[in-house]
Amino acid sequence: MSLRVILLASVLLALPAAAQSTDYMNGYYQRGVESGVTPENPSDMVRCASYWAVWSQSAGQDWDAAFMERLSPDLRPAESELAAGYWAQMASDLFEDETGDSARFEEEVDMATPIALKAYSDLRTAPDARDRYHMFRVLGACHLTFE
Repeated sequence: MSLRVILLASVLLALPAAAQSTDYMNGYYQRGVESGVTPENPSDMVRCASYWAVWSQSAGQDWDAAFMERLSPDLRPAESELAAGYWAQMASDLFEDETGDSARFEEEVDMATPIALKAYSDLRTAPDARDRYHMFRVLGACHLTFE
């Protein structure tokens, strides 16, 4: 399964933007950024790529422009797509270095995809805010820094 499949699958889980709070999304994202947690290995990087890919597709199609304007700039479509591509490339390169082929990368994507899709689905269904906005904590931990 490729990241393109992740992007297509997330369309199936479209959510109404009005039901969500940008304050919570931004807050949980910032908590992830400030947590000090960062991807440490290729599997972590695939997780980051999957979460960013699902969110990127959502941000570009399921949420209106006014709603997106209230989110952290990092969570906007172009930035989200950049983060998804960056983490996918980093993970793919590291798996290639470790195994000599891309099979492990694809296996990891296949495992990470349903988890990221579930996190996106939880935006609508989870009764507890910690579960509902979990995706944004992960995205925060997977933010891009080029220092």
